[in-house]
Amino acid sequence: LFRGKLMVQQNFKLKNKLPPFTQIPNDLITGPLSPLAKATYCYLASRPDEWDFWFNNIVTVMHVGVSSAKKALKELVDSGWIERQQTRTGGRWG
Repeated sequence: LFRGKLMVQQNFKLKNKLPPFTQIPNDLITGPLSPLAKATYCYLASRPDEWDFWFNNIVTVMHVGVSSAKKALKELVDSGWIERQQTRTGGRWG
């Protein structure tokens, strides 16, 4: 909070920090990625290993628009944090 020109310092503590939990690499947190890309990675990392991610589901869960989700995912792919995999269904790329 700002009062006048001075910022009032506030302390925060995490609540309900009990398992299940997700470990996030410090390099991701402190790196140059956008906040949305970091949040998207955290969401993806919080799901089980065998989880299948669908773009529309990511848009819905993250409460962002299609273009924002595409940008965040492209940022994660370009920086090497995730890799894009496409599957063939009925002779067409999905």
